Amino acid sequence: MNGRGKCGLGLAIARKILDLHGGSIKAESTPGEGTTFTFGLPVAG
Repeated sequence: MNGRGKCGLGLAIARKILDLHGGSIKAESTPGEGTTFTFGLPVAG
């Protein structure tokens, strides 16, 4: 969040792209330290 209770479009767009490709995204936030984003995609086979 940007401090005003609103979120940007970047995470929503990334999530949609990953969903379309069978992937996932996770966000973990630690107050005062920042946020870590982790994503995964299936292996092409």
